[in-house]
Amino acid sequence: LEEAIELCRDSHRRMPPGHSELLSTRSHLATGLCLRFEELDNVSDLNEAIDLFRTADVEICMTNVQHLTSMSTYNSCLRLRYEAASISSDIDESILLSRGALNVISPDHTLYPHVLHDLASALFLRGQHLKQVPNVREAIQLLEKSRTPDLPETMRSVLLETLGLSYLSEFRLSGDIECSLKSREVALERIQLLPSGHQERSRCLFQLAELHLLHGTPYRDREVALRYLSLGLMDNHHDVRA
Repeated sequence: LEEAIELCRDSHRRMPPGHSELLSTRSHLATGLCLRFEELDNVSDLNEAIDLFRTADVEICMTNVQHLTSMSTYNSCLRLRYEAASISSDIDESILLSRGALNVISPDHTLYPHVLHDLASALFLRGQHLKQVPNVREAIQLLEKSRTPDLPETMRSVLLETLGLSYLSEFRLSGDIECSLKSREVALERIQLLPSGHQERSRCLFQLAELHLLHGTPYRDREVALRYLSLGLMDNHHDVRA
């Protein structure tokens, strides 16, 4: 990872303004910095990644795939720093960027589900952090709207993860039993998309275990929770951080 970051940083430094690969290289560098932050928890990596985009001399074209991909990477950096440092302007900017993009691109655009997920994720995070049910509900509405049959499985799994967490957050904030049922329903749907050994499967199984330990749900059952926990531990082949 260190070598990849240095290679991207050197390549980015050498590229003149307007170079066709500048945005792509910047996104690769920012992604590497985000990954290192997740490993080492050093916020300076996120600061560097965000500064890469904020000091950029390229105007983002919302209909350009490469530009939208770059914006999505920037959004991820903003959300990560909001989770780490609770800088409200980061999550507000993320929401504003995503709303702006959704107002421009059509629903059949290749990256429409990605941008929609960026917006829903930011709304969920802000709602959870500030205990604002309307933000969480808007995230749920957006994600439910995106659950179309033609959605690729990888993207569907990502959307379902955020949707399940959003339902869980609303249950915790409002006590709505229906949300606790929806959270479990979504997690069970998602686990079907993750084959044994998939790095996300163990996390999903652990989330199901946690759901069955929650007070106030009609399905609280410690034996079932332990069963999911056991399955998650046995299936933990790739995600060593689990």
